[in-house]
Amino acid sequence: MTEVTPVRVLTIDTLPLVHAGVRQLLAAFPDIHLVGEAFDLNDALRLAVACAPTVVLAEIDELGPEWPTALRRLGSALCVPVVVFTREADAESVRQALAAGVQGFLLKNTQPLALAQALRSVAAGQQVFAPEVLGSAFSAQPRDLTAETLTRREREVLNLLARGLSNDQIGARLCVSRATVKFHCGQIFAKLGVQSRAQAVALAYSHNLVPRLIVEAEPVTQRPPCDAARAWSA
Repeated sequence: MTEVTPVRVLTIDTLPLVHAGVRQLLAAFPDIHLVGEAFDLNDALRLAVACAPTVVLAEIDELGPEWPTALRRLGSALCVPVVVFTREADAESVRQALAAGVQGFLLKNTQPLALAQALRSVAAGQQVFAPEVLGSAFSAQPRDLTAETLTRREREVLNLLARGLSNDQIGARLCVSRATVKFHCGQIFAKLGVQSRAQAVALAYSHNLVPRLIVEAEPVTQRPPCDAARAWSA
């Protein structure tokens, strides 16, 4: 039987009650370990060094107007994917999050099983966006995008980007050089009118240019909260 690599999650929220709720929710999934609970960016940077998370789950409603800059700094400093969650997704917040390089954007009405699957997917290199998020981000920017907007090779590259592969991995998969992959990415960004992988994938999802990530329900078994999170938060 293949051993499952645990997903190590660091949460960021200003409210202890929210931390407690997320802690209780994630305790139901044996492969997801809550390793730290931060109340601001400085907390997150300090804890990440000690806890080595594989995903950061950040609540942005109470982080203040500078949250996009903070998340960009966090992701850059830690080289760890960031998933944000919030009460609602207005177009500007979604665009700011995508520009900051987040790998996931979820709403607080996300079901527990869906949240767990989203964390697993992001830890595996994929990007995950709530359907409402995609509509909010691009509804004000009508585009006539179809599969024919991109060449066959560009569609292949975009599909692999959506699956979380790096330029080197895409090159190996398609038997082309890294420079060729970068050229195709540049062409994709230009045709879609975006500036980053996250924006390209989100736009591709919203226009059905690549298959959407399907969040599947899985059996749930109960386990106590992870020792690392309980120890530091006690």
